[in-house]
Amino acid sequence: MVENKVKIYDMIRDAIQSLFDPNDKKSRTEFGMSMGLISAISYAKENGEDKEKIMEMISQLTGKAIPNFLEAVDKLVGDKDREAITELSNNVRESVERFVNPPEGEDEKALFNKAKIDLQHLVYSKNELIEKVPVEAKVEYIKKAIEAGHTNIEFGSFVSPKWIPQMANTAEVMKELLKLEPFPKDVKFSSLIPNEMGMDNFLKVFEENNAWDKLENFDMAIFTSASDEFESANLGRTRDISIKNYQKVMDVVKKVEEEHGYKIPVRGYVSASFVCPVTKISATEHRKTDPAEVIKTIKDLTQLGVDQISLGDTTGHATPEGVEALIKELEKLEPEVPKDKIVWHFHDTHGKAKDNLKVALKAGYRNFDGSPGGLGGCNYAEKQVGNISIEDILMVVEEINKEGEIQLEVDIDPKKQVEASSYIIREVQKIGIDPTPSNAFTELKARHSEEKSSPDWRDKVGKNSNSPDEPSRKVIR
Repeated sequence: MVENKVKIYDMIRDAIQSLFDPNDKKSRTEFGMSMGLISAISYAKENGEDKEKIMEMISQLTGKAIPNFLEAVDKLVGDKDREAITELSNNVRESVERFVNPPEGEDEKALFNKAKIDLQHLVYSKNELIEKVPVEAKVEYIKKAIEAGHTNIEFGSFVSPKWIPQMANTAEVMKELLKLEPFPKDVKFSSLIPNEMGMDNFLKVFEENNAWDKLENFDMAIFTSASDEFESANLGRTRDISIKNYQKVMDVVKKVEEEHGYKIPVRGYVSASFVCPVTKISATEHRKTDPAEVIKTIKDLTQLGVDQISLGDTTGHATPEGVEALIKELEKLEPEVPKDKIVWHFHDTHGKAKDNLKVALKAGYRNFDGSPGGLGGCNYAEKQVGNISIEDILMVVEEINKEGEIQLEVDIDPKKQVEASSYIIREVQKIGIDPTPSNAFTELKARHSEEKSSPDWRDKVGKNSNSPDEPSRKVIR
């Protein structure tokens, strides 16, 4: 019981602090974290967990937080939108305060629902004001990535644009990919599918564009977490409920296979595979994820029928020692879950991504996610540092090949990759975001600034020296 109380208090504290953090300008956090807050409060009320103490904590934190939240909103809107947003913000202030300190005789459930609806309305309205990278720019980057040698490209997510406005044009991007001439038959395009509605919207693009003949070029991904606390904060539900919901999505995959003769490959993302971003054990340290919880999640996803598992270092807290420990547990799952079924998804928040990558590479893993120039990241991270860059992966492979212990081959042209990354970074800058590219991107850009791509570019990154009886080992999805 004491442990449950600590979890509740931690969830409330972290949820409110993230919900109203004026330094968080990526807009996903406000309502996403409020779902964790709502779950914690509801659980506490229903189970009689020191209601007065919990409500006192909420009152104190909210009293400081709401002005900060309004300040953050104010920074993100222009003069023409300020009046409407201010009115919505005042509604939130009033409804949250009434929920925290309910007037005598008021129905707390009704006050709770009013606060939730007002929060939704404000966040959704603010999200509509956020500029997005245009469809044509996203498609142009993808074309450049294909030219650089990529054969697996994630192009977007079919989540609700009210939650992640940057993904609002995913269907339009997919529509343009279907029109590519000549169509890249050797490339797999992937997107995130959060639920049945997302699956319907994904399939609708094929239907509306009469493009079922290109179905074999598209994969999909579902996502859950190795931490129930993070699952609740991020998706507003437990892992078990997520797995149960995804069974409905997998049923649709099966139906599509019956109708079109092709099973869409499904990847399962496992967030918080190393550290839970929303549960702290001290003022400066987050709780490490038990490898057993990661293994349980992998088994659940495998039983669900996914074809590949991606292990996410969501906030960049993974260490080489943590990667080694998880690898030991993964080896116990072989051959049912072989190495080629595992993808590693590292973030470089704390500068450990390259070291973690080396550990996984030397252990025989060959599938890794990377982003152009290191763009991206997680809003739960202390620093908004992105995913490990594709350029970092290229540089690490180069370093390993120089060591001579193993030799790896990467079918990515480094110069063309730098050109592609440079393009999308410029497009992101146009919408008012100034990302900090990875050091590897900067180094490779300088190295190749005076060079021309040539047929022997692989020699600069890593040449495969496997024996004729051993298959080529390629890195990067």
